[in-house]
Amino acid sequence: MRESRIPGSGLGLYVCRRLVEAHGGWIRLDTTRRGTSISFRLPVRGMIPDPRPGARILIVEDEPEFADLLALWVGQHGWRPRVARDGAAAIVSFEAEEPDLVLLDLSLPRLSGWHVIERIPGRQPRPDPPRHRARQ
Repeated sequence: MRESRIPGSGLGLYVCRRLVEAHGGWIRLDTTRRGTSISFRLPVRGMIPDPRPGARILIVEDEPEFADLLALWVGQHGWRPRVARDGAAAIVSFEAEEPDLVLLDLSLPRLSGWHVIERIPGRQPRPDPPRHRARQ
């Protein structure tokens, strides 16, 4: 077995699967001798509301490829995207031009998405974590 050179907890694919399935999609893993490919499908209709003309969206994402892909996609659907690569930049960007919608990565380095939510004007209170009770 080949050792991975990418550090991590080993939970990434499990977390991805749970997120994709929670949003009504599917994820597939195909492994061959040449390597492994992962594909997924998410239903996007209704996930992001249709924008009014000139609506601004702030994308806060530290992974450049994903941020650029999101910006391209929302731009093709009528939004005016702006990208912030970290929490501090998100706050500055929000204060400079308050967006109509924010797509926020909660796992940002240094200043987490939760801290961004707490520091921007008009923020919503932090939701209680989901609680599960065992059936008796």
